[in-house]
Amino acid sequence: MINFVTDQSISITSGGWSGISANIYSQLQRFYPVRYVGPVQPKIPALQKLASKASRLCGGRGRFAFYGNTRLRRICSQWQSTRAPEASFDFFHAATPWLKCQSPMPYGAYLDATFGMYMELYSNAAQFSPQDLSRIADLERRWLRKASVLFFGSEWAQNIAIEEYGLEKSKTHVLWLGGNVGIPSRDRYAAGQDFLFISLNFGKKGGEIASRALQSVRRRYPKAQLLVVGAPPPPEILALPGIKYCGMLRKTMPNELAEFKRLLGSARALVHPTTMDTMGAVLVEAGYFGCPSIATNRFGIPELVHDGRTGMLVDAPIEVEQVASQMERMLDDEPGYLCMRKAVRSDMTSRLSWDSFGSKMVAAIASLHLPGLPSDKHVLAGDP
Repeated sequence: MINFVTDQSISITSGGWSGISANIYSQLQRFYPVRYVGPVQPKIPALQKLASKASRLCGGRGRFAFYGNTRLRRICSQWQSTRAPEASFDFFHAATPWLKCQSPMPYGAYLDATFGMYMELYSNAAQFSPQDLSRIADLERRWLRKASVLFFGSEWAQNIAIEEYGLEKSKTHVLWLGGNVGIPSRDRYAAGQDFLFISLNFGKKGGEIASRALQSVRRRYPKAQLLVVGAPPPPEILALPGIKYCGMLRKTMPNELAEFKRLLGSARALVHPTTMDTMGAVLVEAGYFGCPSIATNRFGIPELVHDGRTGMLVDAPIEVEQVASQMERMLDDEPGYLCMRKAVRSDMTSRLSWDSFGSKMVAAIASLHLPGLPSDKHVLAGDP
């Protein structure tokens, strides 16, 4: 048996971090009995959270209460009370929440970034005590070094973690990720000049750049549009010609999911000039439908988009003119574009499916030859 430990609900399969968690659980179940341990989400101690915020408001630096010792101990207590002690392996989704969880058995984890990478991308380290951030990073370094196996969402994250924490590369494996929309039976694209932008953070994911780039594209292709899904653009962007907001399109709502899939299947390309990312599951989901992407040449994205073959990469810092040029390339060369659609669909559906992810993951676990877990040739090959 495997304990699958997560701070996410496995009933939420729509995407993002929760979708990855649910799919890891599902893939483990293809091969092993699995005990779901979660969602482990104790609250932040109110006084610690208030003290940290007050310090920052007064111009000082706060403590990172979300991973403070008190909350980490509460996480550990909840983990200990719900895990199956007879299991052979603890599989942790992410690393930082579990730093006080000293497993008595072999354990592993899947992560898309270290704590330091997270702070650089998604937070503002200058607001927090350097000593407190170092405390968390040191705990994470020791916890990851003790793991039997570690899975990463990208080679980019794997290499940074190895360099940052001195991890043994032989214990690490890159799995990438899959999409959360299902793989259609064929590419149904007919024609059109609609580009697609999908994000829950319009600014950080490059929404304004994509919108301004469209204005340049429309000088040659006046019918081109940018369809925006997720967070709404600000009013000044919505007022621009060719910008259309299509709504949040929640995958948990059947009618909205159907419209989301329709847009993926009919779009000329996904435009994703992000400045804040680790991998970009939306790139995979678009690729399932044969929709290539124009994306930032940073983070783990170049491992998902092969420049010139399954999409276009734009070097940072990204300028509007760069993105517009690649959008026009997608419209100028019809035969080359159609070849790109075939290439991206073939690559994404074969290399970046959840079944491919699960087979590689389970083969690595089986190679540990843990008592109580099957490790025959079928499991080692990733075949259920």
